[in-house]
Amino acid sequence: MAKLIDVFLTETPATRISLLIQILEIWSLEVNRKILQNATSSRPISSDGKLQKLLQFLSENLEEKITLATLSKMVHLTPTSLCRWFKEKMGISLMDYLLTQRIALSCQFLAQTEKSILDVSYQCGFENLSNFNRQFLKRKKCSPSHYRKFYHGL
Repeated sequence: MAKLIDVFLTETPATRISLLIQILEIWSLEVNRKILQNATSSRPISSDGKLQKLLQFLSENLEEKITLATLSKMVHLTPTSLCRWFKEKMGISLMDYLLTQRIALSCQFLAQTEKSILDVSYQCGFENLSNFNRQFLKRKKCSPSHYRKFYHGL
């Protein structure tokens, strides 16, 4: 993906259209895989008040340090039981969910602001830049700086 973005930034407009279609196809496959992964949930999310409470807390506190102990007290489960329960309900581990949400928030900041990548990482709840870069690369298949260049190159 990062190679496609590098090529995209240097090509002619006609070639960019072809590359953009390839990039969109890759992203759509990634989105479809995540949708299918979440389809393994045993009950609809909306019918589980405990899960709704937890998801709302996570979305409202992405920029904060969130501990497993805090979350487990909120839903009255042990940390181990919480992790198992969350994965059963969502089809994804609690930590993967949290990191995915933080990366999605960072993508918004990278695309819509000129804040430094360090500031974006802290604002999205990452405690150090190297972990942010590693997690971003793992999930988006490109670095935060490449993502910003690609977005602003459109």
